[in-house]
Amino acid sequence: MNENEPLLQKESSSSQNQPKNPEKKPSNPQITSPSNRRKRNSGQTESLDQVLSRISNDFNDVKPVEDLAKLLKLNPGYIIMAFFVLIFLPIILGLWPKFFVNILGFLYPAYLSLKVSKTSGEKDRDNLKQWLTYWVAFMIFDMIDGVLMLAFTHFLPLFYPIKALFLIWMFYPKSKGASMLYEKVFRKLYEKLKDLRDDNVVDKKTEEFFKGSS
Repeated sequence: MNENEPLLQKESSSSQNQPKNPEKKPSNPQITSPSNRRKRNSGQTESLDQVLSRISNDFNDVKPVEDLAKLLKLNPGYIIMAFFVLIFLPIILGLWPKFFVNILGFLYPAYLSLKVSKTSGEKDRDNLKQWLTYWVAFMIFDMIDGVLMLAFTHFLPLFYPIKALFLIWMFYPKSKGASMLYEKVFRKLYEKLKDLRDDNVVDKKTEEFFKGSS
């Protein structure tokens, strides 16, 4: 019995020295921890807050929106975004699209036009050029729309959403498409028609006309 005791002690000591096999946890890459979900949600809210802050900074010159945001204790970007969504829904659904497009293209440009008319300066002159060009383009679209409204409604169902996006491009503070339209189209057209407005040219053409007819 004494001879077998050392062997038993060796076996027991070797079994104690062997590392225990750790329990294997099932790996599932699709399962995310609550902390990761919170990080993702916080990242999404941060990106949304950044977008809303940019929108509110773009329209920071509209005092009624800021007053309403202070009254409701909201970011002004929420009010501006809600306005665009409520305007675009009936336009896309075809519920009085011309009416809502005119509201979209009238409120903000009218407010800024009145604001610019009360001030003076080099920057205000550029803004005045922006809004004069905007209203010319707006009236051209409105006249075409009034004449061909039935054709646009039946054959071009996306006309009013495209018109709404075009108006936003023209009056949005970052894009200022009306100023670009002035430089690319209206200014060149004015320079081509400038000679017709000159009195000397008109007098020469009338003299040539009467000489040819006599």
